[in-house]
Amino acid sequence: MKSYYDLYKELHKDLLKLDEARVRKLYFVVPVSVFCYGGFFYFDGMYDLLVFGIPDFKSLFGIWSLLSLIGSLIFLYWVYIKLKEYMREYQIRFKKIIILPILSSLADEVAHFPARRFNSLSDIYNSGFVFERPDGVKGEDLVKGKIEGIQFSFSEVEVYKMVETKNGKSEKTILEGIFFVANFPKRIADEVNIRGKARLVSLTELSIFKHLPTKVILVLAATFIGLFSFILYTYSWLEIRKFLSQRFFVLMILGGATLKYVFTSISNKVNRMFANLSLKRIKTANIHFEKNYSIYSKNVEEANLLKYKKVQEALINFQNKTSTSASIHIIGNKVNIFIPKSFDIFEPKWFKKNTDPEVIKESYDLMRGFYDIIVALKLVAEMEKS
Repeated sequence: MKSYYDLYKELHKDLLKLDEARVRKLYFVVPVSVFCYGGFFYFDGMYDLLVFGIPDFKSLFGIWSLLSLIGSLIFLYWVYIKLKEYMREYQIRFKKIIILPILSSLADEVAHFPARRFNSLSDIYNSGFVFERPDGVKGEDLVKGKIEGIQFSFSEVEVYKMVETKNGKSEKTILEGIFFVANFPKRIADEVNIRGKARLVSLTELSIFKHLPTKVILVLAATFIGLFSFILYTYSWLEIRKFLSQRFFVLMILGGATLKYVFTSISNKVNRMFANLSLKRIKTANIHFEKNYSIYSKNVEEANLLKYKKVQEALINFQNKTSTSASIHIIGNKVNIFIPKSFDIFEPKWFKKNTDPEVIKESYDLMRGFYDIIVALKLVAEMEKS
């Protein structure tokens, strides 16, 4: 089996070609944007100069200033449309040339559909990851294939339920992340739930900062501090205190947000409590495994497949590589895996160089994690049956 670095060396030339194309498009879009802004400020500056210097031309250059503003806005809208078009083309090429070979190195008969998603609502509902029947699902990047003869499929999903509101029906998201399901030929267990425990992550592991260079993060931090300082300078403490003195308005906002959080937390805990009534908490001798996962099963015998070191290592490595509290539900012959929303899978960055090994590693680690879990469970299931 190839490592991610072996794949990186094989795909390095393709990564360079794709990135060169990305840079060419970017160097086209940025100067046009600068030209639009520059044109507007030039004509607007000329207008101000002639207003104060030559009053007779005020109306003429007032029109020029207005036309330059309209023209710059039209150009900027065109740039936005072209940028979206270039980004989409780049993403499609990247997924076809880079992502598909990565997936194919770890599975057989792989098919990747960037615009499609996992759409079996019954499989999602029966997986045990949702506590109410969903009405629909959105998503993208559907992947299908076989791991050691075991059929699987996964994609990004946003599962929702329609709820009544004052303004009519609206979508309520009940599950968002990556949903994976593998169909084994024979039953593994009636029900074994391996629930990932919440992890404390550093700031740079969060999805909003994960792919940003350190310099960009520092610039954003400096900008935030500057804006905060400007607000304090502009508005005196007296005005701030006057705003805060409107206690009723402030309490309504804070109280509403707090109540919503409390009721949501209670609802989730109640749902989990009822879901766990038929399951027993199973503990293992592996302290490191217990820190990462909690196991629930109908009986101890069915949870025996988790006593094997190979399965435990696959699960621990999977959670560490995805940096999330991923959970695995084994129900009958199905292995369901859910990763809470943390990053957009397989999406290249438009404003960042995509030629580093990390670009390959992220997608490789995700697929390798699925592979290791399925192979370990298949091996243990065969040992248990024999």
